Amino acid sequence: MVTIKYIAYPEPEEQQLIEFHIEYEDAISPVTELILQTWKGKYFYYALDDIIYNQHASRVERNKLLSILNSTCISLQNNFSISFFNVWIWDISINKISKFNKFLNKERQLKNILIITLAFTESHPVQKVEPLW
Repeated sequence: MVTIKYIAYPEPEEQQLIEFHIEYEDAISPVTELILQTWKGKYFYYALDDIIYNQHASRVERNKLLSILNSTCISLQNNFSISFFNVWIWDISINKISKFNKFLNKERQLKNILIITLAFTESHPVQKVEPLW
C-alpha cells in the first residue's frame, strides 16, 4: 500500500516574498525554459533535483541554473537566517531584451533577465527547556 504525503505550504500571513533579478547573457534553450516554468510553486530542493537529474539540458546550462539557484538561496540564508527547507519558488519569469544598434554593429544582442520570486518563512530557534531539578 502506497501512502501519498502532500506538502503543506504555510499560510499567506506567514509568508514573505523576495524578488531577484538575474542577468542571463546567453540564449536560453527551449528545454531550459520549460524547466524554469515547471519550478513555479516548488520547494527549493525539488527545483535542485530537477536540475541535477535532468538529462536533456547541457552541462553548461545546468551549472548556470545551479549557480543561480544556489546564490539566491545563500543570499536568503545570509540576510535572513532562513533554512533552505523553508524556501520555495513563488514565481519565475523570463524577460527577453533585444539590443540592436544598426550603426555600431550588425548583430542583435539578446539579453535575458530572469526574475525569480522566492517565498520563505522565518523559523525562530527553539529555546532550550530548563530542567526542573
